[in-house]
Amino acid sequence: MKAVKRATFITVCIAVGYLAAEAVLSFTDYSFRTWAKMLGQMITAIITPIMLLVLALTFLYRSERVHQVMKTLCITAAVFVCGLYCFFAMFFIVLGTQEERMLTRNLLVTNEAFLGENDLVYYRPVAFFFKRPAEITAEEADRYINKKDGTKRKEHAQRPFENGKKEEHKEEDKTEEKIPEIEQETEREMEQEPEADYRETAARAVYDAVLLEEGFSYEVYYNAKGNLYIELGTKTSEEDGRTYSYSLVYDRPSKNGACELLVLYRTAEGSENEAIVDMYAVETASGKVVASGRKAWSDVGTKEYREITGE
Repeated sequence: MKAVKRATFITVCIAVGYLAAEAVLSFTDYSFRTWAKMLGQMITAIITPIMLLVLALTFLYRSERVHQVMKTLCITAAVFVCGLYCFFAMFFIVLGTQEERMLTRNLLVTNEAFLGENDLVYYRPVAFFFKRPAEITAEEADRYINKKDGTKRKEHAQRPFENGKKEEHKEEDKTEEKIPEIEQETEREMEQEPEADYRETAARAVYDAVLLEEGFSYEVYYNAKGNLYIELGTKTSEEDGRTYSYSLVYDRPSKNGACELLVLYRTAEGSENEAIVDMYAVETASGKVVASGRKAWSDVGTKEYREITGE
């Protein structure tokens, strides 16, 4: 009996503490992590009522004033009602639990949509139990999604360019007229697989021309949105002795439609900030790779880069 009383007292204290903490956090930017909130709700809405019921039934069972038949009926009815209540309580707790994933050590994403499309919100974990909204730009958020939601694709064994000519698309339009930029983008969205192979071909050209000699690895990934990025592995810098991870990300076609543009990023170990190492243009007609020398989006690049891309 003492053990039941002690366990009931502990669960009641935890439930009261959880409700008090929820009330205090509602006035701040902080909130419980998804797992902590779910655990608190289970203790408050399920475990605590069960312990109170067990305590009440224990008193009833030990009472000599109540007939044994009445005891049996009361206990049976209480167990049935408690089981039904626990089922629906668990159902609503699980249904209302938000999906939460840790992207990096200091960043997690929560899907706050109840039904329908995703509503992803980024947070910083605080003291293991709590989280607060993360202040990151939309560009950074997209990069995190590209990094963490990617699925590995089988690497192509064949070389991207042979005899200075790009591999032909299966349904290539043989007309010599230039396709306007908007129409060209529309056709690429409709022909998903040719576009994907085409981007991988351009990425492989940059790798063979520039990155292969530097000892980088080559792993092809596509994220859930179909964006291409290549994981190149890690290298230790001779300048500062830090270890950096490198990735080659497909950007877009050039303004004149003659090239494919890719960006080389690096991220220091233990850091979340990506820095641009260089940007490359791959001429689709010949497979020629031109480094821009750009280390920021505001840089204009070399003269050769501007001429080949029309930018």
